[in-house]
Amino acid sequence: MISKKYRYGDSPIVKKPVLSAAMLLPFFMIMILLFHACGPEPEKTLVVCACKGLRMPVKELITRFERKHPDIRIETVYAGSMILLRTIQKTQMGDVFISGDRQTIERGRRFIEYFRPVAYHIPVVAVAERSRVTISSFEDLARKGVRLALGNTKMCVIGRVADAIIAGSKTGRAIGANVVMRAPDPVELIAVLREGDADAAIIWKDMFNWPMAEGLAEVEIPRGISHPEEVDAAVLRTSTQKADARLFVDFLCSSEAGAAFRKNGFGVVDMR
Repeated sequence: MISKKYRYGDSPIVKKPVLSAAMLLPFFMIMILLFHACGPEPEKTLVVCACKGLRMPVKELITRFERKHPDIRIETVYAGSMILLRTIQKTQMGDVFISGDRQTIERGRRFIEYFRPVAYHIPVVAVAERSRVTISSFEDLARKGVRLALGNTKMCVIGRVADAIIAGSKTGRAIGANVVMRAPDPVELIAVLREGDADAAIIWKDMFNWPMAEGLAEVEIPRGISHPEEVDAAVLRTSTQKADARLFVDFLCSSEAGAAFRKNGFGVVDMR
């Protein structure tokens, strides 16, 4: 039985709250900046807007950066990449933008002073524990009766990436016929596997480090059709502290940062 949150196709049925996170985000960013502008100490503060899927490595790296630069404090706003870009456009605020995909960076180029690739999201297949016997390879997704969950292409990057992977597969038509639902968020893909509404889903490899993914099996996607997504960090033109913002972005490209991204399941950029 399919979860009531979803229906077939690319349009999830989700009851919208009166005030969504996307509506409140500009308010939170403004409050962060006003709080520090009116604070008693002239402490330098960078506002970093980071894709929520990057929370684990970014949080760790912010702690390390602040130890190296005790005169700089970082406040972080986490949300989906497109929501963050719209917020930056609306508020004209922020110092650093860390996007989970290159496409969003390209869309926001008029707001970006400088950017660098820092890591890669790697797509993989997540398999529910009860389905491990029948799904042990990517090709098994084409087997009759397999229920596959994908991201909504209009709401999350992994949905678009999953469609490209399937289109590039020799058994793409059969795999596509097994898609039973589209989720609005990668987190929801893990939820539907745990709830028993699907047998497999295409998610990001780094998500296997999340506690909620415990018990799921990981199946690699063949290199020839895999579509790793570039993670970029950018200095925003709205920043009033561009030198410090660039210092942080460059730190995210260091070997130290690369080790943190690798530990958390990301692909690492060759900085040679």
